[in-house]
Amino acid sequence: MNKNNYVYAKFPNELLEYIMCSDLNAAEIKVVLCIARNTYGKRVTECKMSVGDIQKATNISKRYLHDIIKSLISKSILVETEKATSTTPRCIAINDCFQNEKAAKANDSPK
Repeated sequence: MNKNNYVYAKFPNELLEYIMCSDLNAAEIKVVLCIARNTYGKRVTECKMSVGDIQKATNISKRYLHDIIKSLISKSILVETEKATSTTPRCIAINDCFQNEKAAKANDSPK
C-alpha cells in the first residue's frame, strides 16, 4: 500500500487501448468504464448491476441504456453471465476475449 492506504486495481492495458481506438460513442465508453469500476475496481470478474444502478453511475437515461448495453453485448465487449429476473439484476462482465473475437471476425470477412 502507499502512504494514503489506497489499493489500486489493475486495469488491463489492452482494454484501455481498445476503448481509445474503437468506434464506441461517449455513452458506450461511460457504461464500459462503469462496469470496469465495478469489476476490476472491486477485483471481481463480474457484477450484478441493474439498469437503474448503471443509470445512477452514468447519468444516462434508462431507455437509452437498454440500447447501449444491447449494443455492447452484440459487439462482444460485455457478456451477460446471468440473465435478470423479476427480483435480481443481471450479472454482467467485461469480455476478456473481445479482442480475439474482433480479430477472428476481421479474418473471416471477405477481402
